[in-house]
Amino acid sequence: MTVIVKITGIKGRFCRPLFVAWKAGVAAALLLLAGQLSSAEQTNSDDVKLAILKVGSEVYSNVSVTMVTTTDIYFTYSGGMGNARLEKLTPDLQRKFHFNAKKALATENEERQANARFNSWARLQTNFIHVETPPAVSIEVAEPTIEYKYYNLSQGKPEEMSELNKLAIGDTYSPFICDVDLDVRRVRGTDGQPFAFHIEAIKMSVALPVTITLPLGALQKLKDHEEGHHHIDKYFYAVSRKAAERAIQVTLTNKIPTLNAKDPDSAEEDFVLAAKRMAQMEYWKYTLAPSRPANEYYDKLTDHGRNDLDSAEAAEKAIQRYVMQIPDDADGIASADEAVKR
Repeated sequence: MTVIVKITGIKGRFCRPLFVAWKAGVAAALLLLAGQLSSAEQTNSDDVKLAILKVGSEVYSNVSVTMVTTTDIYFTYSGGMGNARLEKLTPDLQRKFHFNAKKALATENEERQANARFNSWARLQTNFIHVETPPAVSIEVAEPTIEYKYYNLSQGKPEEMSELNKLAIGDTYSPFICDVDLDVRRVRGTDGQPFAFHIEAIKMSVALPVTITLPLGALQKLKDHEEGHHHIDKYFYAVSRKAAERAIQVTLTNKIPTLNAKDPDSAEEDFVLAAKRMAQMEYWKYTLAPSRPANEYYDKLTDHGRNDLDSAEAAEKAIQRYVMQIPDDADGIASADEAVKR
């Protein structure tokens, strides 16, 4: 199954109001954002664990609550990470997390009013680059796949396994594929001015094709060990949609260098390459980057599957040690003054 998200304006909880910094290119966007975040009152959620969390028709198991705000609950569960509106929880859970419908409505109204004030203000400004329309944004998140390969141990390990631990006879290979496509338009770069480009469309496609290689007749213990690696990688891939949203958000709001190119073609090539790399690195920060040390720690805990520690238990310990929270605010995003220089 493929999940596609298209964003053509400033709407939805993901966009609120982070894209406006890019749209108008002014510092007021971040000031408004800071005010909105401070109004989202957070509730202490230390060590709140739920066997089952029901949100409308969705049911999550093995839930650990990480944060509760006036309007939302954020949590990890057996399938990854998620969040939900408090108004969609059962009445007993709403009471447990101190849901106040009037406060939640007031917070939503404040955010809408802040957006309206900023948009009204931005229309009056003339000292920034005019951009007719916001970029078309799409995200494709492929379902993870798995392929099992077997080899005859008496004939030696496959060539692709030759660089692994000398004692390892099984392998789990999980590339976190991230492809980025861009359509850009030059908006500045004549009469001696530096080149600048506007991203008109950005598409991110991510996938996790897993390959598990085992010797013929492998013991169940070895199979379980490699499935532990598979479980770790699937866990970190489960946040791909949110990580991709964050990556695109960062790319659209940061200054993209063109390395002082002398002609339009080379400047555009530099810009596109730098923008793609920025998006990929931000995506991998929350997926590939934590999965690698988690897998190494898992091997350390299990002695590469040779001790008696349960592989599923070890995998969970490794995940919890390296899990990362994807920011919902403007941390790490360039200032509007920098963004407008693009």
